[in-house]
Amino acid sequence: SGGLSIGQAGEFDYSGSQAIKALKEHNVFVVLVNPNIATVQTSKQMAHKVYFLPVTPQFVSEVIDKERPQGVLCSFGGQTALNCVVELHRTGVLKKYDCQVLGTPIERSCSSPSVNSSSRSCCVHLSNSSISSSSSTLARCTNSSNSSSSSSRKCAACVLQTIISTEDRELFAKKLKEIGEEVAPSAAATNAEEAAAAAAAIGYPVLLRAAFALGGLGSGFAEDEASLRRLCADAFAHSSQVFIDRSLKGWKEVEYEVVRDAKDNCVAICNMENLDPLGWGEEANRDTERDIERQKETQRQRQKSIHTGDSIVVAPSQTLSNEEYYRLRECALKVIRHLGIVGECNIQYALDPNSNKYYIVEVNARLSRSSALASKASGYPLAYIAAKLALGLDLLQLSNEVTKETSACFEPAFDYVVTKVPRQAVKRRQWDMKKFDEADPFMGSAMKSVGEVMAIGRTFEESLQKALRMVKGEANGFDERMYPQLSPRGGDDPTLARERLEEELARPSAARIWALAEALAQGYSVERLHALTRIDRWFIAKLQHIHQIKQQLSSRSLTQLTRADLIFVKKYGFNGGHWVYTRLALLQQKGAYKEASTPWAGSETGTPRGRNMWQQQQQQQKQQQQKQQKQDWEWRSSPYIIPQPGSILSSLCSSREAAASKKAEPTPISDCYVVLGCGCYCIGSSVEFDWSAVSCISTLRSLGHRAIVVNCNPETVSTDYDVSDRLYFEDLTLETVSTIWKLEQPRGVIISVGGQTPNNLCNALRSRGVGIMGTDVSAIDCCEDRHKFSRLCDELRIDQPAWSEFSTFETAQEFSKKVGFPVLVRPSYVLSGAAMRVVMNDQQLKEFLQVAAVVSGDSPVVISKFISNAKEVEFDSVANNGEILNYAISEHVENAGTHSGDATLILPAQKLYVETIRRVQKIAQRLARALNVSGPFNIQFICKNNEVKIIECNLRASRTFPFISKCFGVDFIEQATKVMVGAPVTAEAIHLTALEFVCVKVPVFSFSRLRGCDPLLGVEMRSPLWSKVDFFPFALRLLRLGFTIYATEGTFDFLQKGIKRLSEVGSDEIAEEEFEGEGPWGGLLPARVEDGDSQMGPLNGASLLGSPTDGPFSDDGDSEGPLTDGWWGPIGGAPSEGSPLGGTPLKALGTQIIAVAKKEAHSNIRITAKEAIEKGLVEMVINVPGQTNHRAISSGYRIRRAAIDSGVPLLTDLKVAALFVESIAKKIYREQEHQRFWEVRAWDEY
Repeated sequence: SGGLSIGQAGEFDYSGSQAIKALKEHNVFVVLVNPNIATVQTSKQMAHKVYFLPVTPQFVSEVIDKERPQGVLCSFGGQTALNCVVELHRTGVLKKYDCQVLGTPIERSCSSPSVNSSSRSCCVHLSNSSISSSSSTLARCTNSSNSSSSSSRKCAACVLQTIISTEDRELFAKKLKEIGEEVAPSAAATNAEEAAAAAAAIGYPVLLRAAFALGGLGSGFAEDEASLRRLCADAFAHSSQVFIDRSLKGWKEVEYEVVRDAKDNCVAICNMENLDPLGWGEEANRDTERDIERQKETQRQRQKSIHTGDSIVVAPSQTLSNEEYYRLRECALKVIRHLGIVGECNIQYALDPNSNKYYIVEVNARLSRSSALASKASGYPLAYIAAKLALGLDLLQLSNEVTKETSACFEPAFDYVVTKVPRQAVKRRQWDMKKFDEADPFMGSAMKSVGEVMAIGRTFEESLQKALRMVKGEANGFDERMYPQLSPRGGDDPTLARERLEEELARPSAARIWALAEALAQGYSVERLHALTRIDRWFIAKLQHIHQIKQQLSSRSLTQLTRADLIFVKKYGFNGGHWVYTRLALLQQKGAYKEASTPWAGSETGTPRGRNMWQQQQQQQKQQQQKQQKQDWEWRSSPYIIPQPGSILSSLCSSREAAASKKAEPTPISDCYVVLGCGCYCIGSSVEFDWSAVSCISTLRSLGHRAIVVNCNPETVSTDYDVSDRLYFEDLTLETVSTIWKLEQPRGVIISVGGQTPNNLCNALRSRGVGIMGTDVSAIDCCEDRHKFSRLCDELRIDQPAWSEFSTFETAQEFSKKVGFPVLVRPSYVLSGAAMRVVMNDQQLKEFLQVAAVVSGDSPVVISKFISNAKEVEFDSVANNGEILNYAISEHVENAGTHSGDATLILPAQKLYVETIRRVQKIAQRLARALNVSGPFNIQFICKNNEVKIIECNLRASRTFPFISKCFGVDFIEQATKVMVGAPVTAEAIHLTALEFVCVKVPVFSFSRLRGCDPLLGVEMRSPLWSKVDFFPFALRLLRLGFTIYATEGTFDFLQKGIKRLSEVGSDEIAEEEFEGEGPWGGLLPARVEDGDSQMGPLNGASLLGSPTDGPFSDDGDSEGPLTDGWWGPIGGAPSEGSPLGGTPLKALGTQIIAVAKKEAHSNIRITAKEAIEKGLVEMVINVPGQTNHRAISSGYRIRRAAIDSGVPLLTDLKVAALFVESIAKKIYREQEHQRFWEVRAWDEY
């Protein structure tokens, strides 16, 4: 699936990894195409060949031409893979190379020739993996049944016809009509009269949406013709076409995961139900959503106001009757058979809660986000089975690899409840967006969540409360106290509190579940909440039950709580964060651990897993234990020390069911390690930390140790059934980890491979007696505490920016005036620069203190002098007892001030002095010895004028470890794991200057999904995930991000229809050297542009346009500022009427805007910059705004948002822009010399 982003995350790394394992078991030679170097599936032990290339038809076709694979798998890489294969089919590439698309059985109407079993069968899996054969290794299944099934594979045209039928709304409806199933009635219209006629035919109420508009622009519900015409007036202002659908407002959304093989055997693996109904809150969206994306909307999302990825999902369904469940199941089996899908299929329904009516919303003929959840929830390895079925095997031949005792035809049975809760990217009041349009926090049809958690419980209440604690660590579960902290509807007026609460319930944000808790606390009834939210009454009643238990507990004193009371509340998910569990600790309650039933029971070789529950005890403890022994229940407990006041979390260690099978033998204390995973994905913590965890687990097992994993993320590979020896699907909290420590009695806990979340537990775990492997906790605390670390650097005489500790505004103001603005405010124990800010004046400093001072609790906050126009350097290393074993030095393209997770990294560094590298090495070694580092660590430096200053040090694996490991071919985490467990380890020979290639890491952003968010980068990380395309020039990385580059007769032309890129250039502080460089046309642009030369080097054939200075907007936001009167005109040409910038040299532009316009655009564009962008006249502009007031609404902000919302790519850093143009220039130069700009090479060919 390539680079991860909001809407397409780590679930495809899981599915692709499982597919590769399944293929290799049948001696299939696997070729993987995936540019994301942070994924587990791109590791050496996975595919035979890995191509770090964009998943686009251009590059995949070259891979097919080179490898000549026998088949292609496109169902494991999300929508990216699916779209790529469809395009390869349409352009005839698959037919040209006789490449099969695997995953669909024969179709009698298919007249394509069969493939003989002895011939080379072609299999390419796009996006996540592709399988192929080489001259020495045939892609042939060793199973005897495969030879017969290989001839039954459908040709690419038939396979893709099925895929297209599920993607095209009209074809999809026709296919379903053939078997008597329906989609929601809908019609299209191009004017108000057609819309009224269509609505009358469908029947009111209807949902009206503007075509080609994402997120509800111009949409709403119409109860009658008058309201419909009002909606049309708004919709046709944004689009030339509207869709009228039958309203499904308030209908339930239900999903089924179904598997089918080539012999027509079908099983329904899991069904799921969304907490949120369909089509709720759309009218509010219409009145408030402006300036959003103008790209084509996926039609099947038209009925959804809350994307399923943003909704709480429960498995199995809880509110369906037995008749409804089996009716929808029968429909799912009928649909997958009719469509001829082989493998896994996801079917989504809209079910009327007041009748037996239902519609099919969509069918995904591929692995999806829901598939990953269903696989982990049910214990059925969907991706693994789907890959086997694609090879021609049937379900009867396969067994469930998790249980090892059941057939793949066996449908899992649930005696537990699984709840998925998403984590959204939008925070409540982002400081730098306070007084203008902040990122839209409200949920809609466009997905916004960046990660999710999965919790397992015996009751819905328990499962939900666990999940809420996982996704929000400071919450105690279903906690109304979280609502005021997370609600985007701020304000201090108590008279408006009730009104805001009902607005939140009617038009939800990420705080909706907490709003429900607040509403119940205020006395709202189930019926009232159902009317506001349309959430099923059963769910609301369960939430009310949680609230009632809390009320009962609060009405009784601590001494009145009995043992039975505490056992009762544990059944419903209450944890040690509540005061009642002080009583639980005092009672030294023992916990009941029951082996999970199907599918986890009986797993000999798979990973044992467990769920947490409290066994009700009605008799005395001794009698109850005897009864449980007869029932073969395992009790495991340990003596408890009464914790200090307020520290009662360890008491819960016996409150949950162990994640170990009853058949598993006790683990020797010297043979077991606990590895803490990354937890929920969020901006700043993503798949790169899962790679580190998996690498650590693999190393432990290769050394003969048993690995126990603690993680709560269903998207990760580390939670796969065959990765670890034991898996706890639990939250990463002090309570849980100390529980597992006492239960398992391992040799130690590894916290340094899961990112910042487990690292934050180091002090608390040490205070509980938990053994932390690797670097001492005191050293970790020293580096995490900004004040302690700065003092350590002073003692070691390591240069750093001038700094000072502060806790009041007066102290900070005094220091800031002394060193001069700008200054950097840095709290402690944060990931990805959270609550970190560069402030420019006293006013910003005062405001920011109100945010930063509360981030780290008792830890002090430090301010330091911010050095402008300095280069940032990353130092990643592994040390053993303070001595560095291996290291990597990479440089940022952007200057210091852009977070390392958002920066473009080059490895090895290309523009560092030898003396600078020597000083970086020397400082790193000195610091490692002082801290006695044993394990992975990362140091960040800033360099200017050959002076090296340290910024920070992280004594854990950083997000760049998979990048450096795969670039150098040395697994840094493997080395670090050996160091931490005391295994022999030697340094690998890495010669930075001897490398014959350069690797570049480019981040992926999701600003298009965060409406109103200014797409500028800073010290706080904003990219959720990465796309890393290595061993190619910088231009190739931009291709993966959507840039289209091609040259004709030596001319660079990126003005192709539909490829739009906008950038702004300008800052009074930009150094002159940024415009200088070497190459056929110099640096950013050739000097002769200043002379009015129309032959503009690499931009020959394009037009550079500019507009007046980037000034602030008025406070009311209505003024277009200088852009209202500022026409766009050519830069570097002769002055002309209406073209004030004609003849203006590039270096004289200052904070002006530069755009690359279409060739056909007139030289004198008499429209504003925003209008030019929205009309598609602008293709590319680079924006580097000056250090202005972050709270001001500038014309640059408006243009940046217009670019994002109009699908026009945006560059906001001058160095990146310079590198971009330089790369294009080199591409054209090489092609003029009849040389290829890039070569398609596998990873092992470098």
